Amino acid sequence: MLKKTHLTLLMSAVMLFSICAAEIFGGQEDIAVLEKIELERSTDFLRATISISGNFGYQHFELEEPSRLVVEITPVGEIHTEELVDVDAFGVKTVRTGRFKPDTARIVFDLVERLPSYEIVQVDGGIEVVFRWVESVDMIPPVTERTPEQAKPPAEEMKKESRLNSISYGRRDDQLKVDIHIDGEFYYKTIELRQFSQLILDFWPVPLLSAESLKNINLSGLREITVEKTGPETVRVLLDFSGMLSSFKIDRKEDGLSITFLPVEERVIAPAAAPKKKTVYPPIENTAATLSFGPYEIFDQLYNQIYVGNTLMFGFEISRIFARNDNHNFGVALGANYYKDTGSSTLTREESTFTLVPYYICVEYLWNQEEVIPFVRLGLNIMSYKEKSDVHEVSGSSFGPQVALGIYIKIPEIEQLRFKFYLMWISATAEEEDVSINIGGIEAGLGISFGFNLF
Repeated sequence: MLKKTHLTLLMSAVMLFSICAAEIFGGQEDIAVLEKIELERSTDFLRATISISGNFGYQHFELEEPSRLVVEITPVGEIHTEELVDVDAFGVKTVRTGRFKPDTARIVFDLVERLPSYEIVQVDGGIEVVFRWVESVDMIPPVTERTPEQAKPPAEEMKKESRLNSISYGRRDDQLKVDIHIDGEFYYKTIELRQFSQLILDFWPVPLLSAESLKNINLSGLREITVEKTGPETVRVLLDFSGMLSSFKIDRKEDGLSITFLPVEERVIAPAAAPKKKTVYPPIENTAATLSFGPYEIFDQLYNQIYVGNTLMFGFEISRIFARNDNHNFGVALGANYYKDTGSSTLTREESTFTLVPYYICVEYLWNQEEVIPFVRLGLNIMSYKEKSDVHEVSGSSFGPQVALGIYIKIPEIEQLRFKFYLMWISATAEEEDVSINIGGIEAGLGISFGFNLF
């Protein structure tokens, strides 16, 4: 019965470890990481480069009282940027970064009362936001000056030349919508001229143009839409409004873009829908030191006849997380335990002392939750043992696997301290003078862990 229980414990730990590994590595590609925000100042513009690794989507909108430009990025796992950066240039006072929802990062540009003109473009490896004071549309630089080489699609992806076919507009669900129909691959950037109530979209590489400008629209404040070639492979679409430019969001579709404008009084746009709903808790420290103790029951029946009762095993370990994604953490642990028992020698039956010092290295998976951190680990033990009496002494070492399951309980108000409860199974055999002793066993213990960030 005891062997069956041990086998069940080992199989359960291995299955859980495999499932967790598949989940963390399988989902790694779906979550982006907000790496950094770099600011470049010149006499003509202020450029904020938002570096993002992984796949992501974004939307931007404006808020008033006070004036702010908001960029929301989703899905985002880790955020490595500074929370607050002072700017005081081109109408931008500060840049703030935080987590709006568990999988949504929000970057807020705090603005002065007079809103500068700005442009937003998705580039290779992130997003660029450029602020400038613009007195006319002619002051906007050509798109070729703003496009890095890596943003150009490879030649093999361009099966045919892209064409801007047509532009349509209308009211749907009490909202103004403008659809720009494009056949083929393209990139685009948006430029808002708030002082002129104009929205500009530059498309490239789009060498072919079939769409015509639309005059005298006069629908929901939209007066006209102008389409023109600004270069051999660039097309500019300008939306001219009679009043204040409304907040909007842009959806990329298979045949182009769809732009939805909200009424001016509805300034706040709902956050972008995320493909996954998950809660990401604050990350745990990357390094931890743990003290533990618990009764250790050795499996061997002959040993238990001589050394009666269970004795406490004391331990110390250092663990380090080497990979994490959201609430999933993989790490490695190094540690040593100490066990000492008294009884009669297993060979001479004299009064003797048995000492066991297991050294181990393990890989572990930790699932970070709001109040607890369940974990599972697999490892290898080196079991150093010694049995000593007045007339006899034997010593040696043995190797064997280790499997452990447990849970860390977070201590409120003391973030770095956690209680640890665990169940550990060890297998090892000592061979002395044709006598085999199973010194493996099972320990149910508890401990205290202190976490800290190292490097």
